[in-house]
Amino acid sequence: MDKKKEEKEIESMMTLQTIFADKNHKLIPTVKELYTSSFPVKERIPFNLLIKLSESGKSDLLLFTDNHTFVGFAFLIQYKDLVFIFYFAINDTLRGKGYGGKALQFINDKYSDKRIILNIESTKTKASDQDERVRRKMFYLNHGYKETNLSIQERGETYQMLI
Repeated sequence: MDKKKEEKEIESMMTLQTIFADKNHKLIPTVKELYTSSFPVKERIPFNLLIKLSESGKSDLLLFTDNHTFVGFAFLIQYKDLVFIFYFAINDTLRGKGYGGKALQFINDKYSDKRIILNIESTKTKASDQDERVRRKMFYLNHGYKETNLSIQERGETYQMLI
């Protein structure tokens, strides 16, 4: 069986569930662990603030599972007709299996009446994790996001905006 066909068969067996979580959800410690391991300290807000924001009604903490296995999470902030994907992470042992694409598709469908934006670390400046940055950018571009000419500088890092 060729690799593409095998990947499609595996992807069709996935049953990604999405949970809108609050501070009492049993997976919160697992989310915190993935959050801490996926984002550098300078990019993280305190986790308890992230939880408080999600309970405010102005943001969503989405958990993704497959047959009770924690897959990943997204933290989204809503403002008027915008949804900003502030954090998005898939468990590193499950990356490359189609979960990230399915999670993004859920987000795109759920917030289809809004403009969805996110920032990624710039691929225009050389960095020690350059290959990872390029792969991340290609992942989003392959899932329908488009480059903008907008970038921001925050805490010594340049970020490119995708929409």
